[in-house]
Amino acid sequence: MKTMTKREAAHKSALLWASAATEPVYILEKGRPAYRIEYLGEDFDPLGELDRRGLLTRAAAQPRPFTHSAARPYTTEEAAAILDAARADR
Repeated sequence: MKTMTKREAAHKSALLWASAATEPVYILEKGRPAYRIEYLGEDFDPLGELDRRGLLTRAAAQPRPFTHSAARPYTTEEAAAILDAARADR
């Protein structure tokens, strides 16, 4: 296990990544481990990992069509007023 201070990691990033390729490197903050840098390999799938942990919600294969939630559709004048108000906010 290799350790570096936060300042060393910022100034010697090449050394940090070279070290992390062989073993985990712990970055110390105030003398205590705060971060762990390690090489995960080329076959690491971040989305697959999030899915495995239950932190990802995949889209439906056939999403439902968008429906307007208003009781009635906007008139042309109302839509133009909404667009003018949105443009004024810029």
